[in-house]
Amino acid sequence: MAKIFSLPINPKLSETQFIEFVEFCDKYRDYISDLYFTCRVPPFTQDAMGDVFMSEDDPQYMIDVALYIQEKTGITASATFNNISVRPTQENLDLWIESFKPVYAKGVRLCTLPFNHWLMTGQIQKEFPELEVRASILMDTKTPTDVYNVVTSGFHSVCIDRALMRDHDTVKTIVKIKRKNPFKLVLLANEGCLGKCPVMSEHYHYNNTRTTDSQYFNNPISRVSCPRWDVTNKAVVLKTADIPAWKEDWDEFIEMGVDIFKMHGRENVKKIYESMDIVRNYAQNKTMLYEIDLKINEHTASKWRKIIKTCKFECWSCNFCDRVAGGKLDNKAPVVADILVTSVNSDFVTTVPGISSARIDKLLNELGKISTAYLEVGCLGGRTFCSTIAGNKLNAYAVDNWKEGVAAVNESINMTVTKEDFVRNIFPYKGENTIKVFNCDFIDVDKTKIKDIDLFLYDGDHSYESTKLAVEYFADTFAKECILVFDDANWQGVVDGATAGIQKAGLTIKYEKRMLNDIEDEKMWWNGLYIVVVNK
Repeated sequence: MAKIFSLPINPKLSETQFIEFVEFCDKYRDYISDLYFTCRVPPFTQDAMGDVFMSEDDPQYMIDVALYIQEKTGITASATFNNISVRPTQENLDLWIESFKPVYAKGVRLCTLPFNHWLMTGQIQKEFPELEVRASILMDTKTPTDVYNVVTSGFHSVCIDRALMRDHDTVKTIVKIKRKNPFKLVLLANEGCLGKCPVMSEHYHYNNTRTTDSQYFNNPISRVSCPRWDVTNKAVVLKTADIPAWKEDWDEFIEMGVDIFKMHGRENVKKIYESMDIVRNYAQNKTMLYEIDLKINEHTASKWRKIIKTCKFECWSCNFCDRVAGGKLDNKAPVVADILVTSVNSDFVTTVPGISSARIDKLLNELGKISTAYLEVGCLGGRTFCSTIAGNKLNAYAVDNWKEGVAAVNESINMTVTKEDFVRNIFPYKGENTIKVFNCDFIDVDKTKIKDIDLFLYDGDHSYESTKLAVEYFADTFAKECILVFDDANWQGVVDGATAGIQKAGLTIKYEKRMLNDIEDEKMWWNGLYIVVVNK
């Protein structure tokens, strides 16, 4: 049987998950060609996946882990160097060779590199005669000529552009290169990204140059990409660059000449388990390799599978996926996703003092426009409360005990206010809103007086337990569909507490977005936000 799957080693697995992963690899070793891992030795200190190691010891740790699994299972460990922001200079080549020598000496015999220049010097081949070198997906190999140039530069295997999964004719032409220049053809199989994504190269650039800032999908700029498309475009599931779930579709690529499917999940735990399921289902000869709801009928799905073999992701001209996309969008999720993008352009301004920022003011004001009942826990002087109700028509509830002052960590703001200060501040913004104020700890609020909350802001004690408890306590006051906003998402415990509370309360997440930025940045979203749309 053919070893057709390249699986990632994920450094985020728990001890139990890691043991499970190693046992899985050992069981299905006959189907796994290699186990690739992020290898960060100079000059590759960052990677296209974008995660940052926690300490200087971690890079060596990942090498040792990969070699341990190689020894236990017999599956080849593959060191991955995916960063085209590293300059392909002679100096960097020499540095990489010196840095890689200990890795090679320990037993790594397969690696991924992104530069033709380096292979064309012959230095790597001379220094590491047993090393198989794979061309990175970042080398943008889209045409037969691209592949030919990479192979004749010295690469042993080539990761072709993911978009070619919908261009079978080009894949068949690429395979012809093997007749005179043998190589292994590798296709990225289940990354879950939109085909020909308009921001893919920028996403990689962000990751490749990342240092201490947040991961791409936690940075506010990512709000315009996948998180938004997934809830605003019904056809996304049909346009994703994944091989269809039918095993025969995967087998067709093997028959065409694809040698290896590179599976996703190097830094996403959920994705690595999805990849493992695909390998397991393939080995068990199941008809469907993974579960997916395309939201189209069987006849349309059959037609779709045929069309996408040659559609080349030219969606602007084909439009088949858009025409047949089924299902319906959620009510609030797509609107919230759009507001996260557009609210920065709002002209709204509040003069109420508080520990927040203009962009949060604008966002809350826009969310208030699509809501009917608002509950805020942790109001202080009323800045965020006023921003939400201004010019809107809400049943609004404010909860605070006004016992303690609050100061910004950067010492730019230090506030001590009373309930009377709060009432005085919100009075000019009352308008058509109905307002009820609770002067107590949130756990003592009489919930019988609150109902149908469809916008909830939590800005109280940001510990894990308090955040979790707040969601649990007020969940039965939420409307069937509710927007939850958690302030200060930069702080440890906020997001984890929120998600734990949502799970404990039996709520279903329909959309979520972290918006993390520098600590207490008044030009951004202050200290970060976590926005969730939930259904009961």
